[in-house]
Amino acid sequence: MSSPMPDEPSPPPVLILGGTSEANALGRALHEAAPHCPVVLSLAGRTRHPVLPPQTVSRTGGFGGADGLAAYLHANAIAAVVDATHPFADRISENARQAARLTSIPLLRLTRPQWSPREGDHWIRRRSEAEAVMALPRGARPFVALGSQHLAALSLRPDIRPVARMIEPPSGPLPPTIEIVFAKPAADAGAERDLFASLGVTHLVCRNSGGSASYAKIEAARGLALPVIMIERRSCDAETRTTTEIGEAVDWVLGHLRWAHPVSSRRSPTSVSDFALALPCAAMRDRAPRRFPSDEGSPMPTTILDRETLSVRAILEGIDAGAVTAEDAIAESARRISAGDADLKAFVHLAQSPRPAQQGGLAGVSVGVKDIFDTADMPTEMGSALYKGHQPRFDAPLVAMARSQGATIMGKTATTELASLDPTDTQNPAAPGHTPGGSSSGSAASVAAGFCAAAYGSQTGGSVIRPASFCGIAGFKPSFRLLPTVGMKTFSWSLDTAGLFARSVDDLALFAALLTGRELAMPALTDLSGLTLGFYRTSLDTRIEPEMAAALESLVALLEGQGARIVDVSEPAALEEGRQSHTALQGYEAARALHHEFHGAADRMGAKVRGILADGQTIDAVSYDAARRSARVARKAANALFESVDGLISASAFGPPPKGLGSTGDPTIAKLWTLTGNPVVNIPGLSTTDGLPLGISLITRFGRDARALAIASAIERTIAGRTGSVAGKV
Repeated sequence: MSSPMPDEPSPPPVLILGGTSEANALGRALHEAAPHCPVVLSLAGRTRHPVLPPQTVSRTGGFGGADGLAAYLHANAIAAVVDATHPFADRISENARQAARLTSIPLLRLTRPQWSPREGDHWIRRRSEAEAVMALPRGARPFVALGSQHLAALSLRPDIRPVARMIEPPSGPLPPTIEIVFAKPAADAGAERDLFASLGVTHLVCRNSGGSASYAKIEAARGLALPVIMIERRSCDAETRTTTEIGEAVDWVLGHLRWAHPVSSRRSPTSVSDFALALPCAAMRDRAPRRFPSDEGSPMPTTILDRETLSVRAILEGIDAGAVTAEDAIAESARRISAGDADLKAFVHLAQSPRPAQQGGLAGVSVGVKDIFDTADMPTEMGSALYKGHQPRFDAPLVAMARSQGATIMGKTATTELASLDPTDTQNPAAPGHTPGGSSSGSAASVAAGFCAAAYGSQTGGSVIRPASFCGIAGFKPSFRLLPTVGMKTFSWSLDTAGLFARSVDDLALFAALLTGRELAMPALTDLSGLTLGFYRTSLDTRIEPEMAAALESLVALLEGQGARIVDVSEPAALEEGRQSHTALQGYEAARALHHEFHGAADRMGAKVRGILADGQTIDAVSYDAARRSARVARKAANALFESVDGLISASAFGPPPKGLGSTGDPTIAKLWTLTGNPVVNIPGLSTTDGLPLGISLITRFGRDARALAIASAIERTIAGRTGSVAGKV
């Protein structure tokens, strides 16, 4: 980062939550990379003699919880926060996460890599100090490397003879059975081994702090064949970006400083690449809505509103460049709906005189809302005669989020009855005479037809990914509960997931980022080399239609040609069982969520939803609980798949959209990832020899939604860079 000009405001400060060697290393690296970057290093009260990096200001002590930290961030115009605290400083990290959410200030977790067991190690993993202490056998002589403030659990075991090492006498009482050794930890494994042997140590109890400074005790235990009671870290928060690399942390900080403005000069953004901070609290409403860096690989088209489909990015960049106004964009969307929806039947209710908002990151973006989300200004009939004329009093939170960011709701899109399987009469603009899929039929069709730039859907089985595949557009089923489902008609409370549709994956990422305030619009990968993707193989492969199978094989060859490493990943038994448990889980919950409708007016319901609810009545609590257990095991197994791959690729449906409107297609292939909650992106761009759309799914680890969108966007661009996008010939 270059020095600021004399008349330029200084960059806003960065807060590092520290007290660790990683925090100091980051401070030094930031000073070297950007000498004029102001850094505040916050230290815990236990840091008695801090050594500060150059040009770093320190503060000591707590903030007063998450609210106090949020107030500090706002009052001091902090541009970004790096949580570089100890891996087990859980309370500080949780306060940082809450404060970042309250203020919309970006947060990075910088932590040291965990230790992993090596040959000769005997680890017994536990989740807490208390569990670790209870795992020791009677009469054990454990060396407890936890620090004086974490020894209280030893009082639970008067039958053991623990020994602990301290540098200074403790400030409070200790368990009476503990022996204290006053010494600094040795950096040499041999010295540690001699100490353990002289003390008659039988076990080592420690936390998986990671790093090299305190690893000698692990090596000593290995040399003496001592069991190690290892206290594991808590799993990382899915929303917080995490790194173990100082260089990556420096790049992240400088990237955020590039887009941030000091409080004295913050303003409403004038381009889609402005990065201002959106703060929800009343005292901060004068700040501008968050915007994200524009993707340099997507130049603005010269005829933004002449293209067949509307693009979120093209509209926003066109507005910023003065090539089009928000009023023009919304008027064009309304014109297209008026001219074409009588035939397409994507909408069931239209907003009266839709107008763009005067401000907001999504001003000028038209959105269709699936008619299972509550809207205060339009009926929410859920595709059912039972709810004819039903008028909610309030918007669902997801609808309110769109409006608050400036998006214009164009209307309510057609849904299968109660988001189940009874088909709508919505046409497929990408494949006339073929189903658009369901249950989010109207949402997918409205985007594919160019009526809206984006749309809301929902998925309990495959109701976002399948319609996106059938209509040739991008679809995003995010990690479970990333998007709120309050105010959305419940079918199955442990499966229902709100999702999004857009013209392309790039549009999806930008829309999702501006909608949620999360860092989901990461730059697309420009180089696939170094990327490892798993080709997901299951027992369902025999049902995949030939042209879809050929398209998948051709895509694999294309990606390998671009430098990606593709490996076969066979479905574990736990995931196959998980997919099978989906039916019982959904049926039991649907029978209870829709108990009133089924028992009060089953004769007025469609045959397919009525059948699902009738079957659900026969599922007892024992079977339901067994399905829940299978689902939990499947979720753990799903996470394990991503230890060796960056993502998985799979068919989004068994084939192209089936002919006719009598069915919405088979959702089976997509059900598994709804059950596990993993993020899934449908990648458009492939087609059969007859031109029917074929969609490919990209799946990543739970919580890695930004990664899923970035990889999917890179694959989409790779497909688009080749001509003749047909089955067997990508």
